[in-house]
Amino acid sequence: MNILRNTLRALLPAAALLLWTGCSADDEAAVPGGGGEGETVTVPLTLDLARTWTTGDDEAPESRDVPNPPALNVDGWAETEGTDRVRIVTFRRRSTDAAVGGDGSTNTAPFLYDPSNDYTWEVQKEGDGKGADDRFYAVGSITKRYGFEYRVVGIAYSSTRTLSPSNGLLPDGEAGLFSLNLADGLTYDSFMATLTEKNPDEWEAFWGSNLDYTPNDPTQVKHDGSNLWTRGHYDGRLVYTPQLFYGYCHADGSDDPIIKYADFDPEEGKYVTNTPLTGTLYRAMAKIEMHLKPRDRNFGTNVLPDWENLQGAFLMANNVRIRTALTDYDDFLPQTDNAQYTSDMQDDGRNSTDSEKKYTVIASHVERMKDADEYTLTLTAYVLPTKTKLALRVMYINYAILQNQHNYNYAIDVADLSSAEAATGVISPDVQDGVFYLRRNHKYVFYGDLNDMTDNEID
Repeated sequence: MNILRNTLRALLPAAALLLWTGCSADDEAAVPGGGGEGETVTVPLTLDLARTWTTGDDEAPESRDVPNPPALNVDGWAETEGTDRVRIVTFRRRSTDAAVGGDGSTNTAPFLYDPSNDYTWEVQKEGDGKGADDRFYAVGSITKRYGFEYRVVGIAYSSTRTLSPSNGLLPDGEAGLFSLNLADGLTYDSFMATLTEKNPDEWEAFWGSNLDYTPNDPTQVKHDGSNLWTRGHYDGRLVYTPQLFYGYCHADGSDDPIIKYADFDPEEGKYVTNTPLTGTLYRAMAKIEMHLKPRDRNFGTNVLPDWENLQGAFLMANNVRIRTALTDYDDFLPQTDNAQYTSDMQDDGRNSTDSEKKYTVIASHVERMKDADEYTLTLTAYVLPTKTKLALRVMYINYAILQNQHNYNYAIDVADLSSAEAATGVISPDVQDGVFYLRRNHKYVFYGDLNDMTDNEID
């Protein structure tokens, strides 16, 4: 009897354990999402960079990376090659999906920044751009938690790009050219990027080193603000824009930007949690390339020929956006109202009136340039898509006369052009009445001679 009693005592706890285990298994099986509170799953994520430049209407998603006719010579492999980093930024919210324990109601809660899924990955390259399968891409993983759903975006940039000279205001690389407003509690709808602004007030190549020379000469820039260009045409900003690529992530096989903890797999007949994630990042900026013959000039101010050598050139724009939302690729369409994207450096009132005449430095080339047919001055800038006028500021020095330095400002204008008519019947002008319509993932290339610009001088 004692043996039987002791045996029963040993078996009862084991039976209770089996009963408890069986109930737990039954409870988990009742959860379609295949998980429980606090459980996590790590899923792979692959992002590709769409490198091809758009040549037509960029409103339709299918046109963002369509192959272009080879004769246009606008493949973007060379520009994309320097892009070597992808920033992954994740937002999450409690799910109402019944598959993961929710009540099945419509979810209107905001997505909040998830710092546990914030990463920077290296961009990898396959091929040299000549093969159909050659690509730039980044791979990694994020962690999903049971009971939550996610929005994930990628932002690609270059950590090594050599920038235009900035008088030491900016180091090379694009990481310092923009900042993200990430903070605990940030909502997805408030996610933004702000471009870095610098003030080149002490840059002698821009303002001129002989500040007291010919004070009544209207072409001579005065650093003290007495000249019309300083007060009327220049807003005190230098903004070098990164070539950002932007896109959202989604479950493989779906375009839904909301990533669930579990997705129903019809082939397996059940919910799965490890569906790989993917996405494509599209070039978000417009690119400006200016190729000019840097001619010496004879200004004819003396009896003898007064030849002056070109020392510097500065590309300017009068409507430079410095902020953009990061919630959708359409945030990178040109804005009709730039009020919310204005500069923090404009509080002194310089841009309160007559703003169309105020210019920002967006690229520069500073070195003594020879007057030679084989030499070409190249200025390159990326900008947030916008409608803007463009100008060129150049600095000449006459070495025969000490402290004889002149700075001239030329408007950049070409004949009115427009893109092909869009499916909606609306024509989007590229330039009209001297105003350039700069669109995302479009490249604008100028060729000319400095002598051709002398009739477009700005006071």
